[in-house]
Parts: sequence; C-alpha cells; structure tokens
Amino acid sequence: MRGRDRQGCFIESTAKRTHEIDLERELTRAQVGVEALLREQRRLGAQHLQIVADALAITQEREVVGFLRGVWLYCSTAMS
Repeated sequence: MRGRDRQGCFIESTAKRTHEIDLERELTRAQVGVEALLREQRRLGAQHLQIVADALAITQEREVVGFLRGVWLYCSTAMS
C-alpha cells in the first residue's frame, strides 16, 4: 500500500518493504552461491591443467629416455 509522508513523498508499506528485503537477501544469497560455484570450477580447472601438464612432462621424459637409450645402443653396437 502506498501513502504520502508529510513532504508529499510516496512511501511503501512495511509489509512490501519487508518482502523486498527478503527478495534482496535471496538474490544476494543466490549470487554468493553462483560465485562460489565459479571459484570451485576455476580451482578444478587449475587442477585439471596441472594433471595434464604432469602427464605431458612424463610423456616427454619417456621420449627423451627412449631416444637416449637408442643412441646408447647405437653407440655401443658401433663401437663393438
């Protein structure tokens, strides 16, 4: 319900303002929840990238070891 105060400004009823405050709190709570989910997604994404980087490093290390093993075998058979 709307009314006018002494200066002629419109004022809202207490019930409507309480409802608006509750709605504002719900929206804020939802926003905080979304932000928390986004932070969690970013954290999991960073962990995923670290796992991929580790796997790539292991693969590259194996390739280097395999290459060096091949060079060593070639050198040892060439010297025999």
